[in-house]
Amino acid sequence: AFNLVFNGTNVLGGNIVKVLGTDAPFTVTVNDSGMDMTKTLGLVAGVNNVYYNRQADVFANAKDGDTINVLQTLVIDGPMTLQNLTFKAEAVNPAIRIVNNAFVAVNNVTFDTAAYAFILGASDGSSAGNLHIYDGSFHSGTSVVSVTKGELVIRDGSFSADAYNGSYAY
Repeated sequence: AFNLVFNGTNVLGGNIVKVLGTDAPFTVTVNDSGMDMTKTLGLVAGVNNVYYNRQADVFANAKDGDTINVLQTLVIDGPMTLQNLTFKAEAVNPAIRIVNNAFVAVNNVTFDTAAYAFILGASDGSSAGNLHIYDGSFHSGTSVVSVTKGELVIRDGSFSADAYNGSYAY
C-alpha cells in the first residue's frame, strides 16, 4: 500500500487524483519498477510510503528513523539539520543540492544513492552551500559530495562509491 499527498491533501494510492489544482485526472500506479508518472505528478519525494509534491511537506513529515525516497533533487536554501534519517535516490542527481550559503548539518544519516548524495553550491557558481557531516553512512554510485562552491567539513562517518568502469577523456 502507498499514499500520495498533494498540496497537503492525502490521496490514497491507485485512485484517480487531481494534481496541483488542475482538473486533469491521473491514475497512479506503483509496480516492481517503482512509481510511474513522477514528473507529471510533480512528486519530489516520499517519506516511507507517503509521497509528496512539495519539498516542505517531505521535511515536515520526516521523523527519526524514516526513509526518504528522493524522486527529484531536494534544494536546501536555508539552515537545516538532517538527523536519524535514511535517504535513497535511484534516478536523481544529486539527491540534495545546498545553495544560498545555507548551512546543513548531518548526523546519523544513511545515504544510498545512484549518483551524488550532495552538491554544494549552484551549478553556475552563483551561490555556495555549506555541509558539515558529523556521522553517518554514505554510499554513492559516483561520489558522495561534489563542491561547486562552499565548505565541506567531515568529522566522522563511512563513505563508499561504486568503482568507475569507463574511461576518462580530456
